Amino acid sequence: MLRPDKIAHLTNTTSDAKNVTDYLKDVPEKRKAALTKLRQFCNEILVGCEKKMAYGGQLIRRQRH
Repeated sequence: MLRPDKIAHLTNTTSDAKNVTDYLKDVPEKRKAALTKLRQFCNEILVGCEKKMAYGGQLIRRQRH
């Protein structure tokens, strides 16, 4: 599995933002609508998952039981 920090140079989307809201403020306009829609979808579907910034991008982690 590829880690985001290993492929970030391919997508040019790394960020120093401390949270996803700040990350989306800095995203280029041509990507912002799609990433915002994806975030809304993930928030609806992935209830109970941890959502944070890591490796310079958005990370969603499933809770282990």
